[in-house]
Amino acid sequence: MHSLIDLLAENQLLLLFTVIGLGYLVGHVKIFGFSFGVSAVLFVGIAFGSLDKRLNLPEYIYIIGLVLFVYAIGLQSGPSFFSSFQKRGLRTNGIGALLLLFGALVSIGFWKMLGLSAPAAAGLFCGALTSTLPSRQLLKLSRLSP
Repeated sequence: MHSLIDLLAENQLLLLFTVIGLGYLVGHVKIFGFSFGVSAVLFVGIAFGSLDKRLNLPEYIYIIGLVLFVYAIGLQSGPSFFSSFQKRGLRTNGIGALLLLFGALVSIGFWKMLGLSAPAAAGLFCGALTSTLPSRQLLKLSRLSP
């Protein structure tokens, strides 16, 4: 096992593609009808990083990944951006803004009542309002509203 960890620690490109490949395979495993999908790559990366502190990637890999992620999100949401400001879109965006305001007020309340640090309160706010529903499910839910 140590020789494999040494090999991956010395070859960062091999480490990157090993994590991606194993994560892709793990993401296709279904347990009770549930699978992680591409999120499994993240969990496999966390598992590899916990094996040895030398198993890490150069900083520019993270930056390139972030750039590609933001670019892909822009390509996916760009065409529907202006249509989201139509009548139904304005209502949905208004509800979203109210939810953000409510979440901010609740986070401030917990910050004051529990004596949390400012970074912990900000993390609470950001984490609590993170949606893990796929966009198709969100669209179905928005169509159900009158």
